[in-house]
Amino acid sequence: MESIYKVTVAGLEFSVYSGESEEYTQGIAKAVNRKIREIADSSAGVHTLNAAVLAAMDYCDESVKAKAEKVNLRNALEELQEKLAETTKELEKLKGENLTLKMGKKG
Repeated sequence: MESIYKVTVAGLEFSVYSGESEEYTQGIAKAVNRKIREIADSSAGVHTLNAAVLAAMDYCDESVKAKAEKVNLRNALEELQEKLAETTKELEKLKGENLTLKMGKKG
């Protein structure tokens, strides 16, 4: 269920609709504030709006890279699942051959 929370980012108050908890939403706002402050502190004379845009670009960059990594991990997982299926099939075949060989020695 979505709720409306008041958050303050860069000294401005916003009403945010969120399906997450208030604690989570406030935590996101605090993280954005930290990033804006970090950028503003590292560059003398940077306007708050510029720092906010740079923070947004940084978070967007992180998001795009995380999504690409997720795709890469999903592809690697699918490859490993295919190899596991092939290996399991080969193992079952070898077990059958082993059993046949054992039965041949007894008979």
